[in-house]
Amino acid sequence: MDIKYCLQLNKDHFPLPLDTRWLDGRMWELLAPFQYNRDNGEVIIAPTGFKTDYASKPAFCLSWIGSPTDEAGAAAVIHDFLCEKATWGRAKTDRIFYEAMRDSDVSYLKRTVMYWAVRLHDIILN
Repeated sequence: MDIKYCLQLNKDHFPLPLDTRWLDGRMWELLAPFQYNRDNGEVIIAPTGFKTDYASKPAFCLSWIGSPTDEAGAAAVIHDFLCEKATWGRAKTDRIFYEAMRDSDVSYLKRTVMYWAVRLHDIILN
């Protein structure tokens, strides 16, 4: 079964559509580059072929936080890419995740909860 997901967001921050294909029960693959333009001028580009799980969310959170491919999905792809690339420290990567959620019109409450979830995950594991 070939499942694809394509989303066009705010073109100022996300000039390219998020175009992915489902690989298995958890992972997705970018079918085209995906770009995030930060307000400070930094440009982050996840390449074609990059694999992501969007946002790793415990099953009990899905009813409140939502599907991995919801409005926070684009920010989650950028976050996964930055975590794998490890160019910046985890704290900056998590701040960019928060900014990208804001730029994807994720509600303040939801983006704050998701931000602190990734921060606490990093703090506890490191």
